[in-house]
Amino acid sequence: MIDIAGVLGPRAMQALTEVAAVLDLQYAESDFALSPDGSVLLFEANATIGGVPTGTEPVWDYRRAAIDAALQAQSDALTRLVRRAPNRRATCTPPRRP
Repeated sequence: MIDIAGVLGPRAMQALTEVAAVLDLQYAESDFALSPDGSVLLFEANATIGGVPTGTEPVWDYRRAAIDAALQAQSDALTRLVRRAPNRRATCTPPRRP
């Protein structure tokens, strides 16, 4: 994994932290641009994360580990959320590769 705070810098991390606080979600995704001065232009932020498993072709090797990790994190978060609900147990599994 990359050091996202190191890549984005403190100004952008503060802005994105504030967006996360306003959304108040268990997980979310945001699309944004980063200016040279570290400010953030937010295009959208929502709870619908579009994680799609990659195919098995070698062309996807460079992004497979990151996508698999994100899908597993989503699955884990949903499982924890459902297990906290009274009288419910669930196991979430990430989507399968085609």
